[in-house]
Amino acid sequence: MRNRISLLLGLFLLTALVFGGGGLAVSGEKKPATPGDKVVLKFWKAGTATIWRDYWQKTIAEYEAANPHVKIEYVEAPQGQEFETKLNVGFLSGTGPDIVSHAIFSIAQRADKGQYFPLDQYLAKWKDKSDIMDNVYELGSYKGKVYGLAFYPIPSVIAYRKDYFKEAGLDPTKPPTTWEQLDDHAVKLTKRDGNFTIRAGLNIPIDETKWTIPFSIQNGAENITADGQPNFDNPQMVETLAYFTRLVLQKKVAIETTKEKERNQNLFSRGNAAISLVAPSDIAEMIKIDSTLKDKIGFMDIARKKRSIFSGADLLFVSGESKNKEEAWNFIQFALSTETMTKRYQVTNCPVVRKSLRSKYLEDQPIINAAIYDGIGIGVGAPKVPWSNLYLNKYLPQAMQEAFYGKKTPEQALKDNVQLLKKELQP
Repeated sequence: MRNRISLLLGLFLLTALVFGGGGLAVSGEKKPATPGDKVVLKFWKAGTATIWRDYWQKTIAEYEAANPHVKIEYVEAPQGQEFETKLNVGFLSGTGPDIVSHAIFSIAQRADKGQYFPLDQYLAKWKDKSDIMDNVYELGSYKGKVYGLAFYPIPSVIAYRKDYFKEAGLDPTKPPTTWEQLDDHAVKLTKRDGNFTIRAGLNIPIDETKWTIPFSIQNGAENITADGQPNFDNPQMVETLAYFTRLVLQKKVAIETTKEKERNQNLFSRGNAAISLVAPSDIAEMIKIDSTLKDKIGFMDIARKKRSIFSGADLLFVSGESKNKEEAWNFIQFALSTETMTKRYQVTNCPVVRKSLRSKYLEDQPIINAAIYDGIGIGVGAPKVPWSNLYLNKYLPQAMQEAFYGKKTPEQALKDNVQLLKKELQP
């Protein structure tokens, strides 16, 4: 009887601590807002760029002025392991964010753990849903549900120098549209000094997957199986890597480098590449430095079985553990509104994703913005699997290096690295 009384007393005390009395809460769990309370939303963002910090602080101030019952606490951390660790600790301790700004690769892992909340029930009632570009929903979807909305899509458009085309006797108004034409132009645009390539006809960094992944998709590849297993040694990907291997190893159209500071955008901006993948921000910076480049840069659309380019994106997510999901969603609506999106473009040069803003966006810089807007519509992002980082940053780049340096055939390099990835994924 004494033990039973002790057990009941212990349970009573524990209940009192958790649900009331002592002013304590288990694991720092956030309490839902009650009428009259000021709702506090934690907004955590990956990345510490000054331009985005200033932008979000001003946007948050505007939102709070229009919604005086809401207070938003903005916190940022460097992209990569530091932000991942911050999220892990926050979610584990119950002190995590209500709103998260993060990249596509985070979706599978966070959604599977319930850390990202599906937005479909909100989207069904959102009057502006049809005005958002269709691929924005695709970029943020996982297993048939939409978890995030891309406020900052980053398509890697294929840019070329019109003046280099003229120099090589090529028509700058008729850029390549097929793999075969791209091959031919890349060879003719390459400039050498003896055995050294001093200007790449086609800029292909030896470990940059933004060429091989979308081109393999153009070629009909399915690099991940329906049940989420690595499959990037399929025949279509093998053919794709073989295509680029010939250009690098045999036709020597690229400048080989593994240095971070000499990746594709920088080579193109320095004038050392005739054709390259380029992010919108890099194009804007190039023209800001040298306004004459505005008329010298063109864009091309390459296709095979289908059209595809690589597109990263920063998305807004609602935390699955937030006690204020409605308020978090209201802020995301504000961030994706016509007025806020227009201001974002004006301040940060961030592309718009509303169909109703397309005309104004293209009027501002017709050629460049048309290429970017179109790229958003056909862009494919990081694969939505928990092992996305291993695929993008370790095993596919490793296969590319082995092929480009002639250590293995493209087929063998891909096969070996698929097996290595599968082995690492084993429990």
